Amino acid sequence: MLPWETQLGDIGETEIKSRLQRFSTVTKIERDVGIDFYCDLIVNGVPSIPFYIQAKSSQHLDSQCGCSIKKSTIKYWLMKPHPVYIIFYDEQKDICYWKSIEEDRYVLIEKFFKNESKTVYIALKPSNILYKNGNNQTFIRQLEKDYHSLLLFRGIPKFMGGGYIKTVPEAPRTLDEYIRIKENARASLYSLIVHHIIKGELEEAIKYAEAVAIFDESHYNHFAWLGYLYREKRENAKAKINFEKAINICKRDSKWKETEVGKKTISTLESKLNELPKK
Repeated sequence: MLPWETQLGDIGETEIKSRLQRFSTVTKIERDVGIDFYCDLIVNGVPSIPFYIQAKSSQHLDSQCGCSIKKSTIKYWLMKPHPVYIIFYDEQKDICYWKSIEEDRYVLIEKFFKNESKTVYIALKPSNILYKNGNNQTFIRQLEKDYHSLLLFRGIPKFMGGGYIKTVPEAPRTLDEYIRIKENARASLYSLIVHHIIKGELEEAIKYAEAVAIFDESHYNHFAWLGYLYREKRENAKAKINFEKAINICKRDSKWKETEVGKKTISTLESKLNELPKK
């Protein structure tokens, strides 16, 4: 006969799954210590936002409606590619309480460094209930918010909302997010620059290269492109300025400039600069 704790865990997973299936697809994960279900929110009959569920019974909760979780487990959850939720099933009340991990990302990270304990205390909101036969819009709204929060953390903010009217993404919350957003913005603009160069649309390529140059003066690529593009347009003064900027940036990187790639890049740029008409 299975121990009561195991039976309660199975019952809890069944109850949690039945509630989740009202608005999402649910797949049991058999070999993952920290995750029980992989889910996809269903919107208009189509899977949309993925998320993970860790199912627990309410016996893990204390009198303050909270519990201690291993730091290693929380770190694992925060590194997952989709939002993670803990759902506690209270067998006596037949209620499922949910907790968003992404919502408390930076609070949890701060707790990591406040003490040397191997666990972090997490408290639930008793009002966060996953209903069996009710409206779970509160959970769905939090999922949508967490989805955008996770994208922001990765430096790829997206407009929020559907349809014609959308909401501007939130500002970066940390310096790391700010740096990642700038880097991803640079990568996106580079893709557009290459697209227009391939199509021979020099004016469009210049427009995007100039846009990158406004907020990023630490990479040589866009200045080198501007040098080549302005040279093609016979705007030699502008070509000269941008070739010189690209070369200076390359030479400032003491390690890179000594590599074979660095030496070849600098040599090529200096050659193109010297080929420009002197007047």
